[in-house]
Amino acid sequence: MSVREEQYQEWLDRLEIPIEEQSTIEDFQEYLKAEFLFGDAQVEALSGAFSVERDFEKVGIHAVTVTYPWGKDLRYGISGAPGLWGFESAMRFYGERTEAEE
Repeated sequence: MSVREEQYQEWLDRLEIPIEEQSTIEDFQEYLKAEFLFGDAQVEALSGAFSVERDFEKVGIHAVTVTYPWGKDLRYGISGAPGLWGFESAMRFYGERTEAEE
């Protein structure tokens, strides 16, 4: 995932989109168009970031927004691993778990 997609992912997590609008990629895309008046290019870029989060959830990785006095940060909880992790670590765990399933 590129730096830009990672930034989209962080932004998406901060939007707190209702869960019923995330049940399918089509619902998610329609929500973005209706709620934020996004165009097709913007929706496509955000849909890619959204699909990464959905893939993470399938292998036990979930995004956690941590609030500090100086701002917010996006970290990842990984089932079976203590603590919160950065994006690169989450991607490494994702790759290892995906390969193990194959």
